[in-house]
Amino acid sequence: MMTVETIKHIQDSKRPEKIEITRYNNYSESKQEAHWDDGRYIVRGNNDIRHEVSNIKSFETVIFAECERLGKEESGHNVNINFTSKGGHCLLDADQGKHKVIFERTKSQQWNLLEGNLNKFLNHQELLYLLQSLKPSIENYKPLISHYQKLRMVGKSESISNPCFSNGELGEGYTIKYKLEGNKQEEAELPMFFEVELPYSKGSEAEYKLDIEILISLDMSNKLIFKLICPDFEQVEEKAIFDEVEIFKEHCNEAEMHDLLIIENF
Repeated sequence: MMTVETIKHIQDSKRPEKIEITRYNNYSESKQEAHWDDGRYIVRGNNDIRHEVSNIKSFETVIFAECERLGKEESGHNVNINFTSKGGHCLLDADQGKHKVIFERTKSQQWNLLEGNLNKFLNHQELLYLLQSLKPSIENYKPLISHYQKLRMVGKSESISNPCFSNGELGEGYTIKYKLEGNKQEEAELPMFFEVELPYSKGSEAEYKLDIEILISLDMSNKLIFKLICPDFEQVEEKAIFDEVEIFKEHCNEAEMHDLLIIENF
């Protein structure tokens, strides 16, 4: 009586070592050679490829290099690219739905710093730390920081009025009155606006200007609190994303990769 192992060995020995199979792709069908291996037929050299990058330059470099390896450098045939607000992804072989390049954008340190502190209430110390951290990106940093550092000199002062708008030597700003120790009163002027110029994406040479407004008020303890707002923030961010995609498309046109499918989903 033959064992199960013996029967299986006889069956396997009668199977052809390789066969031709039909692969049904997204847009076409193709013939491929499958080899019998360890109890099943497998198609060799059919492994998926996946790359992950964090900036548009690397995204472009990988796509162009892989297209050259696949013989698509002069057309971009069956290459699908989908751009999103967070980055994008590319299918280098959309027909078979494989060979992916994932682009998850890393924003610049300065952009993240500013974005994380917009529309938040900050005390005086937190505001100073933020301005000092944004120093590489702030236009006219020295006069801005010097005016806000002067508030330290007041010491244990008490605000005796809400900050009021003024239009003096600093342009539009605030005038704040204090009562110092000994009931001496003092007045300070603080600028209301400043401008930053900073890159959106990490490693990018392109920089974008943003106008920042500082809102000043008093909290329940009669202490100054600050809030940074930027009405044009979203529009400038959208432009930065749009600019990245436009440069990528220009490079594709220069390489005559006219069959690329580029979807702008942002």
